[in-house]
Amino acid sequence: MGNDSKSIRTFITLWILFFLFSNAGANELIFQELFSDINREGTVVLRSLNENRTFTYNEDRSLELFPPASTFKILNILIALEKGVVGSVGTEFIWDGTNFDNANWNQNHSLRSAFQASCVWCFQIIASNIGEDVYRDYLDKLDYGKLDKNFDLINFWLNGDLRINAQNQIQVLERLVKQDQVFSQSVYEEFREVMQTKVTPEYKMYSKTGWDGEVSWFVGFVISDKDIWLFSSNIDAANMSEVVIPPFLTCCKSRGQATMANFCLGVIPPRAMFGRS
Repeated sequence: MGNDSKSIRTFITLWILFFLFSNAGANELIFQELFSDINREGTVVLRSLNENRTFTYNEDRSLELFPPASTFKILNILIALEKGVVGSVGTEFIWDGTNFDNANWNQNHSLRSAFQASCVWCFQIIASNIGEDVYRDYLDKLDYGKLDKNFDLINFWLNGDLRINAQNQIQVLERLVKQDQVFSQSVYEEFREVMQTKVTPEYKMYSKTGWDGEVSWFVGFVISDKDIWLFSSNIDAANMSEVVIPPFLTCCKSRGQATMANFCLGVIPPRAMFGRS
């Protein structure tokens, strides 16, 4: 899955570049072409904080609710740190020997490595210690998604008890990037350390993937000297082989697109950890 996993992150970077260097009409046509070529429904929302502008591809889809899957680990970590459920990002979770299909889960984990590996059992332990009332409180404070009145405490981010759309993901990310007072400054600092996926002289990227068995997500933000970009995307993916977007270079049908694509290849973030979690 190595080459394909690179393509989705390259694709995201390409979205940002297109948004920076072309007009909204051109962006819309580009995305129509790309999603048509892979024959799947999806959406992407990009927001520039410094310029206060947003681009949305497939607005109807951007308002559809889906389980957040692994992307909910962003809030799980913030809540767990704020409430003292875990002491620090180095807190260790001891593997009980259960053999999981995902080999990355068959070992002890720190909070940091559990986030990176999308380790289900680690975050189920966290959820059982956070509790229903605390989750309801924080989801209300952040206006995060739609939570059913009765929900499965250790699976609600996966099974549809909690659903969110791409626009709402951006709204929540903006509050977190601006360090909303819902969480303390020290918690935000620890959280960024865990979520960081790439550091270059030009930018820092913070991201999380997710897959619920039907839809895959890629959300996060990029911080540079000039701007902060928020991104939220989802795409239909019925099985693991469809979780990532096929190599996008086959979609570059103009010299301009190919030039941007070649630039993007130099700024690919590290391998994302996909998984139903």
